[in-house]
Amino acid sequence: MAEENKLVKLIKSNIVVIPIIIAIIGATFTTLRYVINLTETVDNNRVQIEQLIDKNEQLNKELTNMTNKQAELSAAYRMGEDLYRILADQVREQSYDIKDLNR
Repeated sequence: MAEENKLVKLIKSNIVVIPIIIAIIGATFTTLRYVINLTETVDNNRVQIEQLIDKNEQLNKELTNMTNKQAELSAAYRMGEDLYRILADQVREQSYDIKDLNR
């Protein structure tokens, strides 16, 4: 009987402690799960950021290439205009020469 009283006293004294221990274990588990999920989110975001940086670098290269092509096209257009003016002047001069020869 004395052992039963000791057991009852032990249970009574631990009735308050057991829920506290369970709450601490639960909070620890929840905190660890939150930290793990947060770490996974950070890793996923890091991968996405790296992909965006790569795409940004590719787009910058493409933009540079397009700018260079635009400059080449602009120069070719100017050259075409200059050649047109030169040819127009030559044709005009030849028409004057032909008129002079016909007199």
